[in-house]
Amino acid sequence: MSAPSKFFYELKPDGIDELTKKEREELLDAVGEYLKFTILDFVGQSESPVNKSPNFKEKKNGDPSVLDDNGDLLDSLDFKVSRDAKKLSIGFFDKLEAAKAFGHASRMEGHPWLENKVPRRQIIPFEDQVFKKEIRDGIDEIIQEFLDANKD
Repeated sequence: MSAPSKFFYELKPDGIDELTKKEREELLDAVGEYLKFTILDFVGQSESPVNKSPNFKEKKNGDPSVLDDNGDLLDSLDFKVSRDAKKLSIGFFDKLEAAKAFGHASRMEGHPWLENKVPRRQIIPFEDQVFKKEIRDGIDEIIQEFLDANKD
C-alpha cells in the first residue's frame, strides 16, 4: 500500500443537524481547535492520542520521541469543516506530511526497506479506530455545552 496524498480522520458528530449551518460551522471550528491542541499536547508528551495505540518509544539516544525533528509534520496538522458543516476532518492535507504521518502510523507499510522496522507513532486514527476516551469526552462536552447555549 502506498502512502495517501492526504491522511485524516473524519468526525461527524450526532445531534447537530438541528443547528443552522453557521452554528454548525462555529461548533465544528471549536471542536477542530480543541482536537488540534489536544493532539499536539499528547504528542508533546510522547503519547498517542489514538485509542489502544502504544505511546511513542524513546529515540535511540534516549530523547523523547515527540515527532518534531524537522517541525514540518506537526506544523502541518490542520482541520477542515465540510461545505455543509456536518463533518470535520483533522489530519494532514499536504502530500509529503500526509506520507510522513501515514508512515509513522503504519510502521512504514509499503516502504521498500523500512516497513515494520520502526515503532508505531500514531497521531491520527485510521478509519476503524477512534481517539482516546479522554479526547472523545472533551469533544462531547464541547458539543453539549454548545447545544445547551444555543437552545431556543
